[in-house]
Amino acid sequence: MPWFCCRSSVIVSETFNFIASPRLLVEFFAALAFADKASLGFDPTIQCTSEDPMRFIITVHPHDNSKARRFRTQKMILSLGAEPLRGQGTCVFKPIEIEENGGENGPVVVLKDMWIDHDRSRERVIFAQLHNDTNPEHKKFVKKHFLTTVCHGDAWIKSGVCNDTQHGLLHGLKPTPDSVFMLQQPHHLDLEA
Repeated sequence: MPWFCCRSSVIVSETFNFIASPRLLVEFFAALAFADKASLGFDPTIQCTSEDPMRFIITVHPHDNSKARRFRTQKMILSLGAEPLRGQGTCVFKPIEIEENGGENGPVVVLKDMWIDHDRSRERVIFAQLHNDTNPEHKKFVKKHFLTTVCHGDAWIKSGVCNDTQHGLLHGLKPTPDSVFMLQQPHHLDLEA
């Protein structure tokens, strides 16, 4: 019973007899064994630092195609959204921007990393609407209570391929909705069986 799981989908095939049809099982394991890291769900824009595996170098490719910016995390502020099997995997970090040589460049900032569906509005667009669509009194409120965006961008697996679920992991394929299933949880355990 091969399966696929990512932040937005869980897909399970019908059961099969791997003794009678070993090729399907071999193809499944071969696909996992020979897949590149991006195909397995690893984000190529995030790397562990050598000094501490819980600190990361995060590369942000700005939406305006300007030069990529790199940030070294100092600590994780929030990882609650990264714990569930499905969801946006939101993590919030306290990083500082770094230069090519690794030297620090600028003040400490807040960096939010999340998986986002390809058809969702980006926060930068929503923040711009908040700033632009309010009267002067409300603009003061927005400026006081919301963070100022320094840079923003989507993660790219490779040139021209955004690291979202549909294009990055599913390669543009869409799971068919005709085979929806629900995981069944037992209401009680029969300890006698």
